[in-house]
Amino acid sequence: MDKFELGVECCRVSHAAVYLLGAFSNTLPGIEGSVLLGLGHGLVSPGLFIIVGGVLYDRTGTRDIAFYRGLAQMMPVLSIFFFIFILANCGAPLTLNFVGEFMSLYGTFEKLPIMGVLASSSIVLSAAYSVYFFNRVAFGGTFSKFFEENWSDLTKREFFILFILTFFTVLFGINPSFILDGLHFNMSSLIYSLNEAVSSTANSVGLPFNEFAVNSTANSAGLPFNEFTTVTRRGYSTFALNNKSKGKVGISSLPSAQIDPWFLTGFTDAEGNFSVNVVNSSLYALKYRVNLSFNIGLHNKDLELLKLIQAYFGKGGITKLGKESSQFRISSVEDLKVVFDHFDAYPLLTQKKADYILFKQVYEIVSTKGHLSLEGLTKIVAIRASINLGLSESLNQNFQVIPVPRPIISVGEIPSPYWLSGFVCGDGTFRVSESKSSYTKSGFAFRLFFSICQSKRDKSLMESLVNYLSCGSWIENESKSYGELVVSKFSDIETKIIPLFEKYPMYGDKQLDFESFKKVSQIISVKDHLTIEGREKINEIRAGMNTGRYIDN
Repeated sequence: MDKFELGVECCRVSHAAVYLLGAFSNTLPGIEGSVLLGLGHGLVSPGLFIIVGGVLYDRTGTRDIAFYRGLAQMMPVLSIFFFIFILANCGAPLTLNFVGEFMSLYGTFEKLPIMGVLASSSIVLSAAYSVYFFNRVAFGGTFSKFFEENWSDLTKREFFILFILTFFTVLFGINPSFILDGLHFNMSSLIYSLNEAVSSTANSVGLPFNEFAVNSTANSAGLPFNEFTTVTRRGYSTFALNNKSKGKVGISSLPSAQIDPWFLTGFTDAEGNFSVNVVNSSLYALKYRVNLSFNIGLHNKDLELLKLIQAYFGKGGITKLGKESSQFRISSVEDLKVVFDHFDAYPLLTQKKADYILFKQVYEIVSTKGHLSLEGLTKIVAIRASINLGLSESLNQNFQVIPVPRPIISVGEIPSPYWLSGFVCGDGTFRVSESKSSYTKSGFAFRLFFSICQSKRDKSLMESLVNYLSCGSWIENESKSYGELVVSKFSDIETKIIPLFEKYPMYGDKQLDFESFKKVSQIISVKDHLTIEGREKINEIRAGMNTGRYIDN
């Protein structure tokens, strides 16, 4: 290769093969790495071509490599930029290309190790040629015999163009999170949707569903708890969850390593969702596919709780939703059996049970391939019309169906205190309020509130909870669709609410709120809240409760 542009192009193409492998690995590190490597080439390759075609050719009128030797002696600033871009092109650490190549190769090795080995060898050969290429041009002894005049080094315009490209190459190489944070949710959603499509296709042609299903089995595989694992036919694909929630809410804040079944039911009554999605798909003769999923979405501060739920079921995966939320999800037809086994044995109590019953009816149709017929699909749409918020506008236009009657859920007895603990962990609030008072030395008074916010359609259940707790009252907001069970009498909080949750603790962030709530109760119990010092201590505790725990100082 006796031409400058051929040398640069060959190095660039060899790296392009790596990010293509990463993109087609169908793993999160591989796809994200291919994007980073593509961006890196968008910075490095223009820099090299500017040096070759924009600077050297402009000065000399030739691209023949043999013409150049000892360039560093005549154009030292250009040689420095040339050296940095050559290092980036080799994938040296502290450059964006290094991060992209590493992640692309990581994803490739996970999917097909032999391709990872071949791709690595191409990088090694490309790096070797790049080093030789730079050494031949920049050094190589004395001035070339073809040099008949001294050329000027970089102009200001050329310097700033190359400096900008160099700056971002190194900046993103040192801290790629600028890009990865934005990519993570979109890429994980892409991976999930691709696995969903493959699962649906496998189901339609009679292949075993669990071979393509998205599952999280980090525990059984011995992987770290902070990794999401996708199980495909080839094996494991892992990526680290980018959890940036502030504060320290780790596994130490969880009272046990095993969730009580009734706690899980209560928590699902508060935070769970049974989803039936009927979406357009050209893979099916009817142009629609049916996706079933059981989901629980939480703020990243309660990610450890999602992992315990995942461990309880032994199925499903945890994906990131935006920057601050994560979701536990089971969507495989095969894996959903564990969901039905649980909720049949430990039934829901809120009106969400009606959604569960309808969800199970759709599952029975899908599991027998009934959704592949027009009659079965129409029946599913009619059931879907009575779940959650009903049908979308497009489904209403395309399917003229009468919604099936929504099951009537009667209120029974509270089956276990653990159900209440789980329900409060999802929808409960422990709050401390402060108001002015002329009866205290500090001039302020404090009140404790325990409340559960719930839809008015669960009024009967909430009234039965008032009887179960033997305190509090159900208060409805006339202009809203929800109400609140509120306990504000201090003696009830001290003798009934606090002892209850001491015996049947919650998990994660809500448990920390309860501990702070209890500390304030103890201060009030000994009348220390009447003093200025007591007030300051309570306000310090209040500042660390609920959302205050995650506000940067």
